Amino acid sequence: MILPFRTAIKSLFDSTFFVGCAMILTGFLLFFFSRYTHGDKTEKNASLTDALLIGLSQAVSFFPGLSRTACSVTVGQGRGFSRKAAFSFSVLLSVPALLCSDFMTLVDVFSVGISFSML
Repeated sequence: MILPFRTAIKSLFDSTFFVGCAMILTGFLLFFFSRYTHGDKTEKNASLTDALLIGLSQAVSFFPGLSRTACSVTVGQGRGFSRKAAFSFSVLLSVPALLCSDFMTLVDVFSVGISFSML
């Protein structure tokens, strides 16, 4: 999903305007959802839709200036999770995202000719 847009996303890292706006948006979302949403869902009664939406919110955090944790916590709170459960669920769902990120970095390293023995 992200791979076709990878070069476009990487070019956004050079735009301080975009990064600044994304950080302001992140702060606004965290403020709004922490003030105006109060849920009681936990990880144990999360639905598949909850997991998919929180996972997709982590994909949005590939954009510079957007925090992966902030994106997933705001979506979790929007879906009715308590703040503590949203953070716990965010950490749980971070494992596949971080493994994919590491895998993509290794692909980049090996594509430029660095061998495994050099690591």
